[in-house]
Amino acid sequence: MEPNAAGLSTGETREIALYHSGLPKPPPPPPSHEMLPAIQRGEAMARRGIPTRRVPSCVSCHGHGPRNPVYPDLTSQYADYLVLQLELFKRQQRGTAYAHLMRTVSANLTPEQMRDVALYYASPSSARERPSP
Repeated sequence: MEPNAAGLSTGETREIALYHSGLPKPPPPPPSHEMLPAIQRGEAMARRGIPTRRVPSCVSCHGHGPRNPVYPDLTSQYADYLVLQLELFKRQQRGTAYAHLMRTVSANLTPEQMRDVALYYASPSSARERPSP
């Protein structure tokens, strides 16, 4: 993608981003029966965090209510993509103006916890939490 995007102007990049942000998200596939425990653990983390590990709830920043618009909506994202982003934050290889927040969070998550919360956000359960347009 980088070679294609390198030649775009700021205005063109903005237009593409606006177009894609307006597209409806496809419904996530139904989870397998084996994935349900992981999704339930992930939902608990997303809603309550993990206080003993100093991990705040995901929904406090990425929820559906009023939130800072630079914090992405995580519902219906691919689990593998979310795990990769958490790993990149943990390795300090992902950067945004708010990267320091996610670096702290991801540093306190185990690989299994990352996978569980990613599976929750990729599941229909998280998509049902989104208010109707």
